[in-house]
Amino acid sequence: MRIRFDDIELSALKNLGLPFDAARDISEEEYFILYEKVADAIIDELDENYDPTSKGKIYERIMDKLSQL
Repeated sequence: MRIRFDDIELSALKNLGLPFDAARDISEEEYFILYEKVADAIIDELDENYDPTSKGKIYERIMDKLSQL
């Protein structure tokens, strides 16, 4: 499956250290790895009030795309 990420989202995904390229077609297994990594990143990018930081908002956009599949 292929998910259309914009350049900002792809840059954020590169920071997650994924063992695959999220810009190409990904397998079902890679999808679940991606989903878990992004979920963890959202939690890590909460501020002291539990609101998402600017990076967290990018990961939320990514999660929205993943959830639509």
